[in-house]
Amino acid sequence: MRFCQRSWYTLTFNKGKKKLMQLNKLPVSFSLLILFTGFGLAQSNYEWRWDPNGNYTRGSAEDSDQQKGLYHGELSSNPYRSDSTSNSYGTYGSRYSSESINNPYSSVGQKAQNEYGYDGPKLYSNDGKYLGRVNKNKYDPESISNPYGRYGSKYSPDSVNNPYGRYGSKYSSESTNNPYATSAPKLWDDE
Repeated sequence: MRFCQRSWYTLTFNKGKKKLMQLNKLPVSFSLLILFTGFGLAQSNYEWRWDPNGNYTRGSAEDSDQQKGLYHGELSSNPYRSDSTSNSYGTYGSRYSSESINNPYSSVGQKAQNEYGYDGPKLYSNDGKYLGRVNKNKYDPESISNPYGRYGSKYSPDSVNNPYGRYGSKYSSESTNNPYATSAPKLWDDE
């Protein structure tokens, strides 16, 4: 590829003042990369994250949320947050709401309270890490109720039942057991 013989100008900001900077003899593609990165257009709506399969991918938050399914609130012990499953007056914590895991007659509630099912709602941390399924099946390898499984053991770092872990501690801001948690794991259902 031949280098561009013309000078390219791009806008940079120096202490709030606009300043023109000359880029001589750079490839056109490199100059355009600097131009778009300088204006913040290259990564405006996209971010890097871990997907549920363990791959590190780039995508928008809207894309990953649509892939997870229907949102059913935060699995949190905070009774005052509007989207907490412990808020008995909220949409996701009420015993009468069709979107609550506490309602034994709703589709998501039946999955979450089923002792023999393998299809409870999925639990994800705020950074997109998969933390298991919410159901009462003690033999499901992905269940948070399985005391010997990766997501239910009190010794696993990925478990919400680990009292010293990131997602189970009483003091972590990402924990299901902290009543003041600001970013508790979220529930998503496949339907």
